[in-house]
Amino acid sequence: MRFFLCWGFGIWFVASAVFRLIGHYFFTFKEPLLMIATYIVAFPIVWLATIPIYSIKK
Repeated sequence: MRFFLCWGFGIWFVASAVFRLIGHYFFTFKEPLLMIATYIVAFPIVWLATIPIYSIKK
């Protein structure tokens, strides 16, 4: 259980840092294709960050 707590905190920390540092590029209505692409790319990243870990840790 401790592993998943640390893993979740690490993912939250990285995501918060990304949005803090370059989030103003993601949430702009001037570039709607960039915003849509960001959301589309987010799904595989979340999958890669969770499913393999769940499989390894069972």
